[in-house]
Amino acid sequence: MKRIYLFWLLFIFVLIISGCTLPWQVSKQIPCTMEAKICPDGTAVGRIGPNCEFAPCSNLPVQTITNFEECAAAGNPVMESSPRQCRANGQTFTEEISKPPAEALCKDLCGDGVCQEIVCLAIGCPCSETPESCSQDCAQRTNDEFGIISGKVTIGPICPVEKVGEPCSVPASAYTSHQVIIYDSTGKIEVQKTYFNHNGTFAFSVPAGTYIVDIFKTGIERSPDLPITVTVKAGETVRVDFSLDTGIR
Repeated sequence: MKRIYLFWLLFIFVLIISGCTLPWQVSKQIPCTMEAKICPDGTAVGRIGPNCEFAPCSNLPVQTITNFEECAAAGNPVMESSPRQCRANGQTFTEEISKPPAEALCKDLCGDGVCQEIVCLAIGCPCSETPESCSQDCAQRTNDEFGIISGKVTIGPICPVEKVGEPCSVPASAYTSHQVIIYDSTGKIEVQKTYFNHNGTFAFSVPAGTYIVDIFKTGIERSPDLPITVTVKAGETVRVDFSLDTGIR
Protein backbone atom coordinates (compact mmCIF):
# COMPACT_ATOMS: atom_id res chain seq x y z
CA MET A 1 0.00 0.00 0.00
CA LYS A 2 2.78 2.36 0.88
CA ARG A 3 4.47 1.57 -2.41
CA ILE A 4 1.37 2.57 -4.39
CA TYR A 5 1.04 5.78 -2.42
CA LEU A 6 4.67 6.68 -2.99
CA PHE A 7 4.33 5.89 -6.70
CA TRP A 8 1.44 8.34 -7.14
CA LEU A 9 3.22 11.05 -5.18
CA LEU A 10 6.28 10.61 -7.36
CA PHE A 11 4.15 10.66 -10.54
CA ILE A 12 2.38 13.90 -9.56
CA PHE A 13 5.71 15.49 -8.64
CA VAL A 14 7.15 14.66 -12.07
CA LEU A 15 4.10 16.14 -13.79
CA ILE A 16 4.42 19.36 -11.80
CA ILE A 17 8.10 19.92 -12.50
CA SER A 18 7.69 19.04 -16.20
CA GLY A 19 5.09 21.80 -16.65
CA CYS A 20 2.19 19.54 -17.50
CA THR A 21 -1.29 20.70 -16.68
CA LEU A 22 -3.03 18.75 -13.99
CA PRO A 23 -6.67 17.88 -14.46
CA TRP A 24 -7.84 20.24 -11.69
CA GLN A 25 -5.84 23.13 -13.29
CA VAL A 26 -7.57 23.06 -16.67
CA SER A 27 -10.35 25.33 -15.56
CA LYS A 28 -7.82 28.01 -14.48
CA GLN A 29 -6.35 28.51 -18.01
CA ILE A 30 -7.43 31.72 -19.80
CA PRO A 31 -7.36 32.03 -23.62
CA CYS A 32 -5.50 35.22 -24.69
CA THR A 33 -6.62 37.54 -27.47
CA MET A 34 -4.37 38.53 -30.36
CA GLU A 35 -4.05 42.15 -29.26
CA ALA A 36 -0.70 43.93 -29.48
CA LYS A 37 0.78 46.87 -27.63
CA ILE A 38 3.24 49.29 -29.24
CA CYS A 39 6.25 49.94 -27.04
CA PRO A 40 8.10 53.28 -26.88
CA ASP A 41 10.87 51.91 -29.11
CA GLY A 42 8.37 51.09 -31.86
CA THR A 43 8.26 47.33 -31.26
CA ALA A 44 5.06 45.41 -30.46
CA VAL A 45 4.34 42.90 -27.69
CA GLY A 46 1.39 40.53 -27.26
CA ARG A 47 -0.48 39.04 -24.31
CA ILE A 48 0.98 36.04 -22.46
CA GLY A 49 -0.19 33.64 -19.75
CA PRO A 50 -1.17 32.85 -17.19
CA ASN A 51 -3.32 35.98 -16.89
CA CYS A 52 -3.04 37.18 -20.51
CA GLU A 53 -1.20 40.31 -19.53
CA PHE A 54 0.92 42.17 -22.08
CA ALA A 55 4.51 41.04 -22.16
CA PRO A 56 6.90 43.64 -20.77
CA CYS A 57 8.52 46.03 -23.24
CA SER A 58 12.24 45.92 -23.76
CA ASN A 59 14.25 47.92 -21.26
CA LEU A 60 16.69 49.02 -23.96
CA PRO A 61 16.95 52.81 -24.28
CA VAL A 62 14.84 54.28 -27.07
CA GLN A 63 17.00 55.47 -29.98
CA THR A 64 16.13 58.95 -31.08
CA ILE A 65 15.85 59.23 -34.87
CA THR A 66 15.51 62.63 -36.46
CA ASN A 67 16.37 62.17 -40.15
CA PHE A 68 16.61 59.70 -43.02
CA GLU A 69 20.29 58.94 -42.51
CA GLU A 70 19.81 57.99 -38.85
CA CYS A 71 16.77 55.89 -39.73
CA ALA A 72 18.62 53.93 -42.43
CA ALA A 73 21.72 53.51 -40.26
CA ALA A 74 19.57 51.97 -37.51
CA GLY A 75 18.57 49.18 -39.89
CA ASN A 76 15.00 50.28 -40.47
CA PRO A 77 13.33 49.41 -43.79
CA VAL A 78 14.04 51.83 -46.64
CA MET A 79 11.57 52.40 -49.47
CA GLU A 80 13.44 52.76 -52.78
CA SER A 81 11.30 55.63 -53.99
CA SER A 82 12.56 58.92 -55.37
CA PRO A 83 13.53 60.37 -53.01
CA ARG A 84 13.96 57.36 -50.72
CA GLN A 85 11.94 57.04 -47.49
CA CYS A 86 12.62 55.29 -44.17
CA ARG A 87 10.10 54.54 -41.42
CA ALA A 88 10.87 54.22 -37.70
CA ASN A 89 8.97 54.76 -34.44
CA GLY A 90 5.80 55.52 -36.35
CA GLN A 91 7.46 58.29 -38.35
CA THR A 92 8.50 58.51 -42.00
CA PHE A 93 11.75 60.25 -42.91
CA THR A 94 12.46 61.38 -46.47
CA GLU A 95 15.96 61.53 -47.92
CA GLU A 96 17.07 65.06 -48.70
CA ILE A 97 18.75 65.28 -52.10
CA SER A 98 20.99 68.29 -52.29
CA LYS A 99 20.76 70.28 -55.51
CA PRO A 100 23.84 71.93 -56.94
CA PRO A 101 23.72 75.71 -57.14
CA ALA A 102 22.59 77.15 -60.45
CA GLU A 103 26.06 78.43 -61.25
CA ALA A 104 27.42 74.87 -61.01
CA LEU A 105 25.20 73.75 -63.89
CA CYS A 106 26.68 76.20 -66.38
CA LYS A 107 30.18 76.73 -67.71
CA ASP A 108 32.01 79.86 -66.60
CA LEU A 109 33.55 81.48 -69.68
CA CYS A 110 34.19 84.87 -68.12
CA GLY A 111 37.43 86.19 -69.56
CA ASP A 112 37.08 84.79 -73.09
CA GLY A 113 36.40 88.24 -74.51
CA VAL A 114 32.75 87.57 -75.35
CA CYS A 115 29.84 88.79 -73.24
CA GLN A 116 27.55 85.74 -72.92
CA GLU A 117 24.14 87.39 -72.79
CA ILE A 118 22.10 84.45 -74.09
CA VAL A 119 20.61 82.28 -71.33
CA CYS A 120 21.01 78.55 -72.05
CA LEU A 121 19.04 76.05 -69.95
CA ALA A 122 21.09 72.94 -70.73
CA ILE A 123 23.81 71.70 -68.37
CA GLY A 124 27.25 72.78 -69.56
CA CYS A 125 26.08 75.89 -71.40
CA PRO A 126 27.96 79.14 -70.72
CA CYS A 127 26.81 81.08 -67.69
CA SER A 128 24.90 84.26 -68.45
CA GLU A 129 27.20 87.27 -68.06
CA THR A 130 26.44 90.87 -67.13
CA PRO A 131 28.63 93.94 -66.58
CA GLU A 132 28.38 93.19 -62.86
CA SER A 133 29.18 89.46 -62.98
CA CYS A 134 31.85 89.67 -65.70
CA SER A 135 33.03 93.21 -66.22
CA GLN A 136 36.03 92.13 -68.28
CA ASP A 137 33.76 90.73 -71.01
CA CYS A 138 30.65 92.89 -70.68
CA ALA A 139 32.00 96.31 -69.70
CA GLN A 140 31.64 99.16 -72.16
CA ARG A 141 34.54 99.08 -74.60
CA THR A 142 36.14 101.83 -76.61
CA ASN A 143 36.93 101.52 -80.29
CA ASP A 144 40.57 101.01 -79.34
CA GLU A 145 39.63 97.63 -77.80
CA PHE A 146 38.06 96.26 -80.99
CA GLY A 147 39.51 94.57 -84.03
CA ILE A 148 38.18 93.69 -87.48
CA ILE A 149 37.58 90.31 -89.11
CA SER A 150 37.02 90.78 -92.84
CA GLY A 151 37.35 88.77 -96.01
CA LYS A 152 35.83 87.58 -99.26
CA VAL A 153 34.24 84.32 -100.37
CA THR A 154 34.71 82.74 -103.79
CA ILE A 155 31.68 80.70 -104.89
CA GLY A 156 31.69 78.05 -107.60
CA PRO A 157 31.06 76.19 -109.78
CA ILE A 158 28.00 78.08 -110.98
CA CYS A 159 27.36 76.23 -114.26
CA PRO A 160 27.33 72.44 -114.77
CA VAL A 161 29.44 72.91 -117.90
CA GLU A 162 31.67 75.92 -118.34
CA LYS A 163 33.07 76.74 -121.79
CA VAL A 164 36.68 77.73 -122.21
CA GLY A 165 36.98 81.49 -122.22
CA GLU A 166 33.36 81.93 -121.16
CA PRO A 167 33.33 81.71 -117.36
CA CYS A 168 29.98 81.69 -115.64
CA SER A 169 29.44 84.90 -113.73
CA VAL A 170 28.33 84.65 -110.12
CA PRO A 171 25.01 86.39 -109.52
CA ALA A 172 24.75 88.67 -106.52
CA SER A 173 22.06 86.41 -105.05
CA ALA A 174 24.60 83.60 -104.77
CA TYR A 175 26.49 85.75 -102.27
CA THR A 176 23.66 87.49 -100.44
CA SER A 177 21.82 84.21 -99.78
CA HIS A 178 24.68 82.84 -97.66
CA GLN A 179 25.68 83.70 -94.11
CA VAL A 180 29.09 83.91 -92.48
CA ILE A 181 29.16 83.31 -88.72
CA ILE A 182 31.61 84.24 -85.97
CA TYR A 183 31.74 81.87 -82.97
CA ASP A 184 33.59 82.17 -79.68
CA SER A 185 36.80 80.20 -79.13
CA THR A 186 34.83 77.05 -78.18
CA GLY A 187 32.91 77.04 -81.45
CA LYS A 188 29.63 76.65 -79.55
CA ILE A 189 28.51 80.22 -78.90
CA GLU A 190 27.44 82.39 -81.81
CA VAL A 191 28.90 85.88 -81.44
CA GLN A 192 27.86 87.56 -84.70
CA LYS A 193 26.55 86.62 -88.12
CA THR A 194 25.76 88.41 -91.34
CA TYR A 195 24.95 87.79 -95.00
CA PHE A 196 27.71 88.31 -97.56
CA ASN A 197 27.63 91.54 -99.50
CA HIS A 198 26.62 91.40 -103.19
CA ASN A 199 30.29 90.97 -104.15
CA GLY A 200 31.07 88.28 -101.55
CA THR A 201 32.80 90.48 -98.98
CA PHE A 202 32.07 90.64 -95.26
CA ALA A 203 33.38 92.39 -92.15
CA PHE A 204 32.87 92.15 -88.38
CA SER A 205 33.92 94.46 -85.58
CA VAL A 206 34.65 92.34 -82.52
CA PRO A 207 36.41 92.76 -79.16
CA ALA A 208 40.00 91.57 -79.12
CA GLY A 209 40.09 87.81 -78.64
CA THR A 210 40.05 84.42 -80.35
CA TYR A 211 37.19 83.42 -82.64
CA ILE A 212 36.13 80.73 -85.11
CA VAL A 213 34.89 81.72 -88.57
CA ASP A 214 32.42 79.42 -90.35
CA ILE A 215 29.43 79.53 -92.69
CA PHE A 216 25.83 78.48 -92.34
CA LYS A 217 25.77 75.20 -94.26
CA THR A 218 22.88 74.49 -96.62
CA GLY A 219 22.44 71.47 -98.85
CA ILE A 220 25.66 70.00 -100.22
CA GLU A 221 27.61 73.26 -100.14
CA ARG A 222 30.86 73.06 -98.23
CA SER A 223 34.01 75.10 -97.74
CA PRO A 224 37.34 73.25 -97.62
CA ASP A 225 38.85 76.23 -95.79
CA LEU A 226 36.42 76.42 -92.88
CA PRO A 227 36.03 76.45 -89.97
CA ILE A 228 39.13 78.50 -89.19
CA THR A 229 40.35 79.94 -85.89
CA VAL A 230 41.60 83.54 -85.83
CA THR A 231 43.00 85.77 -83.11
CA VAL A 232 42.06 89.44 -83.26
CA LYS A 233 44.11 92.14 -81.56
CA ALA A 234 42.76 95.55 -80.65
CA GLY A 235 43.02 98.02 -83.51
CA GLU A 236 44.04 95.35 -86.05
CA THR A 237 42.30 93.69 -89.00
CA VAL A 238 42.43 89.94 -89.68
CA ARG A 239 41.82 88.89 -93.27
CA VAL A 240 39.93 85.63 -93.91
CA ASP A 241 39.35 84.65 -97.55
CA PHE A 242 37.87 81.28 -98.42
CA SER A 243 36.07 79.35 -101.14
CA LEU A 244 32.63 77.80 -101.18
CA ASP A 245 31.99 74.68 -103.24
CA THR A 246 28.40 74.62 -104.49
CA GLY A 247 28.57 70.95 -105.41
CA ILE A 248 27.46 71.62 -109.01
CA ARG A 249 29.17 69.22 -111.41
